[in-house]
Amino acid sequence: SRDFDRVSREGQRRASAEFVILTAPGACPGRSRIGISASRRVGNAVVRNQIKRRVRDWFRRRRGSLSENEDLVIIARKKAGRLVESGAVARALDHALARRPQPQPRRQLRRLRCCPRPHQRPRLRLLSSLISSPSGAHSSPAMAS
Repeated sequence: SRDFDRVSREGQRRASAEFVILTAPGACPGRSRIGISASRRVGNAVVRNQIKRRVRDWFRRRRGSLSENEDLVIIARKKAGRLVESGAVARALDHALARRPQPQPRRQLRRLRCCPRPHQRPRLRLLSSLISSPSGAHSSPAMAS
């Protein structure tokens, strides 16, 4: 989880229709690592596990051609679930990795506010008419003496 956050924060992003690949310098010297994410949008559990197995197989075969000491996070998109051939996953990953890195969008942290903005403040009803009016003008059972 910390490594996923670090790669998404510091890494370079490459995207295709099927996958998003985030790459960053690795935390373990001399070793490349991979992290895979496939949400339910990709498909049911069988489809997601097939995609993850094929991505791991692609990584094992390409590990020598990747630079050493690099961490990869591969996020499967919805269209990845349609890749039925094992070679199609490898081609899609090679295509995504060959693309030029895109700049990471800066994520702005929400500032915590101690009070809401002026237009969001709840409006208070002034009950000055009850307080300042003569006792006979507005009689209510609670105020009757």
